[in-house]
Amino acid sequence: MRLKLVAGKDGEVALPAPELAGAGLRGAEVEWSALPGLGLLAPAGAAGAWFAGSLAAASFAEVAQLVCGSLKTGVLHLSLADGAVRHRKAIQIRDGQVVFASSSDPRDRLGPVLVRTGMVDEAVVERCGKLVAAGRPLGQVLVEEKILSAGQLYEAIGAQVREIFLSAFEAPGGEFLFREEPLDERSAVRLAERSRDLILAGLKRADAAERARGVTPLPGPEHSPALPAVPSMAAPPASPQPAWPEPPRASAPAQAAAPEAKRTSSSDIRPGGPFEAYKKLFRAVFTAAARASSEAGRQLDSWFDRVPPSRRALFDGVTFGPQGEVDVARVLENARASGLSGAAARARALEALEALLTFALFEARNRLSRDEAEALRREVGRIQMGG
Repeated sequence: MRLKLVAGKDGEVALPAPELAGAGLRGAEVEWSALPGLGLLAPAGAAGAWFAGSLAAASFAEVAQLVCGSLKTGVLHLSLADGAVRHRKAIQIRDGQVVFASSSDPRDRLGPVLVRTGMVDEAVVERCGKLVAAGRPLGQVLVEEKILSAGQLYEAIGAQVREIFLSAFEAPGGEFLFREEPLDERSAVRLAERSRDLILAGLKRADAAERARGVTPLPGPEHSPALPAVPSMAAPPASPQPAWPEPPRASAPAQAAAPEAKRTSSSDIRPGGPFEAYKKLFRAVFTAAARASSEAGRQLDSWFDRVPPSRRALFDGVTFGPQGEVDVARVLENARASGLSGAAARARALEALEALLTFALFEARNRLSRDEAEALRREVGRIQMGG
């Protein structure tokens, strides 16, 4: 973000109100740190580590690898050059994984992304765009007009977040600022790709963009900087924040499937264990969503229509019940039916349940008031901590 400083009475330096609001500040005292290529504004005495610099000194790929590879949680702010125009992007990262992104680039808006991915016709986006108003964004309009289901909207927002992140690799220059800070979990999504795979896809984008600009890139992806090993979302977080109730990702399963899958018994879903926690979490989220919409069950069930092929068999026969119950034992049984056993089956089932929970929280929070969403956040945290 570029800010214009205004000298006021007696030489006092002030920021114009629109830029002040855009920086997330509300008139509090601030500290100003001048850095090569970037100015950093932070509330006086603010906690949290940060680093910043020019993308001429470190490419976006290198910055992304550092942030994601070290399992950081915070926001990566970008000011990217696009000819004479500057575009701002903000990428939210939790434990090294991209969970949300926003952009001032019109090409990154939801409508253009829906058209490019073929999910909605341009004429429909244009018609629904006229219905957008304060507190009624395009995604909500598309769901209310029954053009998209809640599950399809979640998929579309995931595609939008992915596109904002990948398009940053194409920028010829700019500045970056990463600040460790808590995230607004109401908008978080779970992308199908891990950050490592996203960065590899971004490197290909960067290569194509350089060729288009007449720059000779390094000869082949094998010469790209080595990517650090990025643990999966199932790994315990590096920070002391409450962890999602799931164990580390299991190693590759055995190639040969068992002759007959073991039937899941009630003893597999032990009281106080992670599967029992997911049952409570789904009921809590459903109850909150049902207070906001009588169609909560249908909206949450729409996710099952958009399950990626890699997880589809795991949710065979699974839906939200009338009180928000989800048959987590069935998910574990389906994992075992695929040929997994023991810890590998449990890890696979828990990972699938986490993906469903991420969507359910996204759908519920975006239909609740701020106070209701905060109450749900506290309840989810209590359950995750064993309450």
